Amino acid sequence: MCISFPARVTHVSDDGAIAEAESMVDGSIIDVNILFLQDVNVGDYIIVHSGIGVRVVSRDHAMQICSIFRDSLKEEYDL
Repeated sequence: MCISFPARVTHVSDDGAIAEAESMVDGSIIDVNILFLQDVNVGDYIIVHSGIGVRVVSRDHAMQICSIFRDSLKEEYDL
C-alpha cells in the first residue's frame, strides 16, 4: 500500500523539476519530482506520493497529518 505523506522542501533544483525534501514522518531526506506543482520554494510543505509532489499545503496542515500518522502508529503498535 502506498501512503502520501508531508515533507518540508529543503532545496529546489535550478530547473525547478526536482526538490530535496525532509520527510515529516521519519526525517529522511528524499528527492521529489515537483513538475506538477507551481511555485515550490524552500521551506514549503508538500504532500508526496511515490516520489511525486502532489500538493503544496500549509505548515499547520502538514503537522496535523503527522499527528494523525503518529497517533495511528501508537494505536497499531502500542507505542
